[in-house]
Amino acid sequence: MTQDITSEIRRLEQEAAKLEKQKADLMKKQEEQEQQLKKLDSLVDQSGYDTAKQLIEALMVRFKISPSQLNKKSSPIAGTRTRTRVTAELRDGVRSDLAAGMSKTNVGKKYGISYLVVRGVETGKYDKLS
Repeated sequence: MTQDITSEIRRLEQEAAKLEKQKADLMKKQEEQEQQLKKLDSLVDQSGYDTAKQLIEALMVRFKISPSQLNKKSSPIAGTRTRTRVTAELRDGVRSDLAAGMSKTNVGKKYGISYLVVRGVETGKYDKLS
């Protein structure tokens, strides 16, 4: 019984040390963020523009950045779907799921293929595969 209490105290001390480390890491991260914000504020102040929005708009014009480019990922290929290579196994799996009553959308999600490919399998577009 005494050993249980001692081991529990040791475990609590270890957790406290872990929490202290997490707190120190968060404090450091917060300090870094505050420094970045101060740097940005001084940049806006030194720019000669009245507001940060005016500075941003001027930078966008200067470097030919359209607002639609701001929401895109840095790599244009990053989120694109790869071309589906329909094999006989894929075709048969899709057919069996459709026959079991699964929706085309769910079949597409299951196999990572588009709705159009699922519909193509359903209509017989891929019947000639061996």
